[in-house]
Order: sequence, then structure tokens, then C-alpha cells
Amino acid sequence: MKIVIMIIIIITIVYSFFILLLFFSLFLVKKPEKGSQETYSIVIACRNEENNLSLLLKSLEQIDYNEREFEVILVDDQSTDNTFPIIRQFATQRSNYHALRTDYPFQGKKYALQKGIEFSCFNYIILTDADCEISSEYIKELNLWINPDHKPDMLIGYSPERESGSFRHFTQLITATIFAVTTSLRSAMSCSGRNLVLRRIAFNEVQGYQGLFSEKSGDDKLLLNKFVKRKKQINYFPSPKVITRNTLTVKEQQNQDNRRFGKFFMTRIEWQILSVFVALFYLVFPLLFFNKLFYLVFFYLITINLLVLKTIFLHKEPFRIIYLIYAIIYPYYLLYKSIIGNCKSWEWKK
Repeated sequence: MKIVIMIIIIITIVYSFFILLLFFSLFLVKKPEKGSQETYSIVIACRNEENNLSLLLKSLEQIDYNEREFEVILVDDQSTDNTFPIIRQFATQRSNYHALRTDYPFQGKKYALQKGIEFSCFNYIILTDADCEISSEYIKELNLWINPDHKPDMLIGYSPERESGSFRHFTQLITATIFAVTTSLRSAMSCSGRNLVLRRIAFNEVQGYQGLFSEKSGDDKLLLNKFVKRKKQINYFPSPKVITRNTLTVKEQQNQDNRRFGKFFMTRIEWQILSVFVALFYLVFPLLFFNKLFYLVFFYLITINLLVLKTIFLHKEPFRIIYLIYAIIYPYYLLYKSIIGNCKSWEWKK
């Protein structure tokens, strides 16, 4: 029994110091001393999005940037609704707006993004989704994160949902924290295609989505793995945010969660191993109470809440006292969702 308790103590101490490492790594997320003036191609894949397009297109029209230095490319992924007529009409408004369609039988988000990027002409590619909104100052703010002397090959951004419940908002914030800390530690684990920026040269060097078309999901994470494998420079930026609208039904939300959390085997092996260790810690954590090791519980709670407070400050989100409770609950929620997501089938968007 003493050996078991000693193992629990060691695991808790090691994990708590790991959380402290993540906390300090967030201090590495900062703007360079000088920004750059870049050109951008905004590429968005659309499939049956007629109900989401009005707000997206309105936000794209309001982008405050020199029209000669950015373009918008909307790619219809063989929609069966009015998506293509809507984006085609939108593209007639300005010379830097374009509407494309994927060609049969090349269907899927990766094909659509690949086609849009191949059509584009500017230095950086901004990827987002049709259910998102980009602020008018997005590009100007993004320039501040690009060091002209050491230009990043990929920038991973933050994309919270509008009007989501407090717990769901917390989960999005922690997901962004994972993006930030692993990127700061030079081993980016994951990213979101809702707010992702690629340097064209680097995208071409990793051959884009080639070799990934057979996978239905993972357009963001699998592409990230290619960038990491080729040792490309990857940075994280907490702002500008891209706001996402949650318009899904409960059933659609569950299917989306299964898809997002069911990417364990898309994760690189080093993060799979670490994920197993993290899961092990949270399985033994309740034993600290049974063995009255309250000082270890207190030490862990201090480290995890330091991480939460720092990430709230970094992402300029309002502090809610309930987040300190969510910090205890969230790991078990993540463990449950990961098990369900990797064991239960899901459907891609129709």
C-alpha cells in the first residue's frame, strides 16, 4: 500500500510541475518587436452553407485593408442548396472576391481548400469556416504578429463561439490554451481550421493536403503534422479572434464533438503518450482525498488555476469565478469525450 501511495505522490508532483511548465510557456506568446505588412488570401470552403453565409459575407465586406493586398476566395464543395449562387453573386461585387467550385468526383473540404489555395496569389493564406465572422481589423492585427525578419510558416489562432454557455466557452478557452502552450514549446499539438494562417511557400513545400484526401476530417490537424514534420516555424496568436456561431442542433453538436474529440490517432505519437499519462493522473487523483494527501491536492489546484488565470488574461476574456470549478471538472469531461469520440462513429457534414 505504501508503494501505491508513493507512486500516486510522484505522479501528482510530476504532473503539477508539468502544469507549471505550461503556465510559464504562455509568457512566450507575445508579439514581435515589429510587425510586417503582408498580402493575404482568405480561403473558405463552403458546403450547404446558405443559412450561414449572410453574416460571413457581411464581415468579409467590412475588412479594412488595401484591396490590392488581399483577396477572398470562396470554394463551393458541391453543395446541394443555394450556396454557390450566393457566393457567385457575392464575388461579382469586387475584383478581389472570387467564387469557385470543386470538380466531380473531387469532393471534400481538403479538395476545396487545396483548389482555393492553388487559385490564390498572395503570400499568406488565411483559413476560416463559413459559420465564422472576421473582424474588420483582422488583417491589420494579424500583421502585428508577423516578424518581417523571421516570418512564421503557420500561425494558429483562437476561435471562440458566440453566445455559448459558460462551460462550453471554458472548454474552447482551454483548447486554445493547448494550442498556445504546445506551440510555445515548439511541438504544436493541434489547431483549428477556423482561424489558421499559412505561409504560401511553406504550404507548397509540404505539398499541401496531398496524401490527406482519404481522411474525411483532420484538414487542420493533419496539415499541422506535416508542418511539424518538416520543422516549419509555427507560432500562436491569441488575437485577432475569429468568432464562430453555433447554429447546430443538439444531435449535430454531439456528432461534431465526436468528430473533434475522436482524433487521438491523428495526434503525433509523443502527444499520444503524454495524453495517456495525463489520463492516468486524473484517474488516480481522487485517491489523494481517500489517502488524505490534501497538501498535494492544494498544490495541484494552485498550478491549474494559475494556468487558467494566465490564459484568461492572454486571450483577453472576462474572468468568471466558476472557471475555477470548471478547471477541476474539465479534465474528466475531456477524458469522457475522448473515449466516446474515438469509440463511436460520426458522420461528416452532408
